[in-house]
Amino acid sequence: MRDLVYALRIFRRNPGFTVVAVVTLALGMGANTAIFSVVNAVLLRPLPFPEGERLVTFLLQRPQGARALSMADLLDIRAQQQMFSRVAGYTVGRLNLSGGEQAREVRAAHVTGEFFDVIRTALLMGRTFQPGDEGVAGQPPVVLHEGLWRRLGADPNILGRAIRLNGVDNPVVGVMPASCRFPTRDVELWLLLPSTPPARRGPFFLRGLARLKPEATLEQARTQMSSITPGLRAGLPTEVQTLSYPVVPLSEAVVGEVKTFLLLLLGAVGLVLLIAMANVANLLLARSWARRGEIAVRFALGAGRGHLVRQFLAESILLALAGGLLGLAVSSWGIELVRAAGPGNVPRLAEARLDGRVLAFTAILSALSGILFGLTPAWQSASRLSEATRESGQRAAAGSRRRLGDALVIAEFALAFVLVCGAGLLVRSLLLLEAESPGFQPRNILTLRIAPAGPAYQQPRQIADFYRRLLDRVRAVPGVEAAAIANTLPPDLLSLSENFTVDIRPWPPGETPPIVPLPIVSPDYFRTLGVPLRGRSFSETDTGARGVAIISQTLAETYFGDRDPIGRRIKQGGPERPGLPWLEIVGVAGDVKYEGLDKQPKAVYYQPHSQIAMGSMYLAARAAVRPEALAAALRAEVRALDPEVVVSDTWTMEELLFRSVAQPRFRTVLLGAFAGLGLLLAAIGVFGVIHYSVLRRTREIGVRVALGAGPAAVTRLVVGGGLRLALAGLIIGLGVAIGLNKVLSGLLFGVGTTDPWTYAGVSILLLGAAALASYLPARRAARIDPIEALRQE
Repeated sequence: MRDLVYALRIFRRNPGFTVVAVVTLALGMGANTAIFSVVNAVLLRPLPFPEGERLVTFLLQRPQGARALSMADLLDIRAQQQMFSRVAGYTVGRLNLSGGEQAREVRAAHVTGEFFDVIRTALLMGRTFQPGDEGVAGQPPVVLHEGLWRRLGADPNILGRAIRLNGVDNPVVGVMPASCRFPTRDVELWLLLPSTPPARRGPFFLRGLARLKPEATLEQARTQMSSITPGLRAGLPTEVQTLSYPVVPLSEAVVGEVKTFLLLLLGAVGLVLLIAMANVANLLLARSWARRGEIAVRFALGAGRGHLVRQFLAESILLALAGGLLGLAVSSWGIELVRAAGPGNVPRLAEARLDGRVLAFTAILSALSGILFGLTPAWQSASRLSEATRESGQRAAAGSRRRLGDALVIAEFALAFVLVCGAGLLVRSLLLLEAESPGFQPRNILTLRIAPAGPAYQQPRQIADFYRRLLDRVRAVPGVEAAAIANTLPPDLLSLSENFTVDIRPWPPGETPPIVPLPIVSPDYFRTLGVPLRGRSFSETDTGARGVAIISQTLAETYFGDRDPIGRRIKQGGPERPGLPWLEIVGVAGDVKYEGLDKQPKAVYYQPHSQIAMGSMYLAARAAVRPEALAAALRAEVRALDPEVVVSDTWTMEELLFRSVAQPRFRTVLLGAFAGLGLLLAAIGVFGVIHYSVLRRTREIGVRVALGAGPAAVTRLVVGGGLRLALAGLIIGLGVAIGLNKVLSGLLFGVGTTDPWTYAGVSILLLGAAALASYLPARRAARIDPIEALRQE
């Protein structure tokens, strides 16, 4: 306590030193606390389900990648497995909710009857699905989320009443609490999906969900799933027999690819904290030089090495605790910034907060930091007690402190180089990604999602007639140059994929072609989006009686080679679906990216909406004016046709492109912010060391000036010292960065982890920062009066 009280008096007498040290530590610890709170919420906090660690999920794994299950897969797995107490399937979609003042879309989870038995979340009221519910034909029951229930008026007598979904009255049997947010955080209701055995293996649209039995382990479940899948593959084509159904803990599936980046980010803020600690260690070294007289007096009065080390450690730990407390305030602000910058698809990001685990992390981090950055200066200051009263000993101690301070600055710049290089690679990757051509002209295009549903749209003819009339009205709106509908929009609003067969290349028995995007579009689609087209577009006369298709340039080059594909034939589905009609290829369209800007263009084939009439579609309109100005007019045209039709997701095409890179932008902004902080702290470290060096070398500089050295020569001397430290740090950091940046390989687009332009640019940036930080004390050195300098002791 006596040491702590004395440390407080020391800090009170040196407010400048105290503020700089505490703020430096607060920045480092606040960044670590903020990111740890996100890691805690996303990765460490258990799922909000009873025994959530026993929940697993599975998909169908094929050579081309993971895909959804079919109902046949789910029923076979349920019948043959022995490791799960319950097995369910689910898929997520959107439904029209009508019957109120205005129809709206709701996010719905279509789930099999065992779903709630798997997750075991307690209801707010009512019940979940029961076996008898599957016998209700055409009106499956629904369970509401508490949020939707309250938006509908929070009627306590809603159980047994019906809500209208896609024109069908569905009875409400239960209400789940607001805390239940699965399978998506914006789910608003759960609709029973009957487990009816299908007539064929497809379609594939489900994700499997199961709960392990109390005595079963994850490895046992994986082993059994691998042993029963051959039975599921029996009778299927040879290529399909390579399928598997890997079992993954639900906690891992929820996190997905975010885990890698969060761990990377946690490592990055750890480097920031190390830089901050090195800075404070240098400050303590400078303070110990200023306190050499006090140390000598203490030694003369009988103080031992252990006592002085304890005193210095008390000061450093007190600084660290103060930095940790201030860091909590910084982290609270940082958490809000991270949430605001989040792209919306980071799971459980909204749950990040300062809880007991995060507070314990900050307390432990503060104590360890205080010991780490305080131990070396304390030991170094106390190690020369026997020389403390002699001038030669003081010179030796000063030289030792200078070497240690230089080493700390070199380490800071090495760490900063690693951080800024990683951020630089992400910045360069993001710039290349945003500059990537999507394959069409995105300017002046407005898009809306249209969802007609109900008895008036049960037949394909009714749906086709609605969209035909809508497009006629939209084209008549002033300012609209072209309009079209599509079930899929670039760059990543993909809703349907299928395989295909071409007449020029029959697939060998047992081999199925790859699954590729299948956009369903109206005739003016290619002109509206500005997609280059060879041949002709679709027309209103292209009906089911005369099937036609348009293929992409990649499909033409890959499967037709040098032959002209126009006039050849293609059909939906592989060899296992021989009954589907052949389609005449009437055009070849330019490659458009439907799976994201970071993906290579894939083979795509288009079919006209007149042949495959689909309900929910996107409306795209090319405008002669600002596209936002057309939004109200286009919504009014939809309401004029049918006020029950839901219009949602009104975006310009440029906004869709911007949103499609939200995840890489989020990564780049966060890592870039921490890299900038690390660079700032490293520059401050150089400033501190050079400033201390100028103070220590005042007599030497005075002698140089007295002997004829001009201000320019003195400035070069001082700045050169700072640049030498920075250059040494860059050389060390280069080797470390080349090794560590390999973890970024999966996050980069169009740039390698050893991109020379990035490394060269970062080197110039860091050397410039070091030169600027050194220039400020260099100016002071250049103005030293040699007479005054020679009078100093």
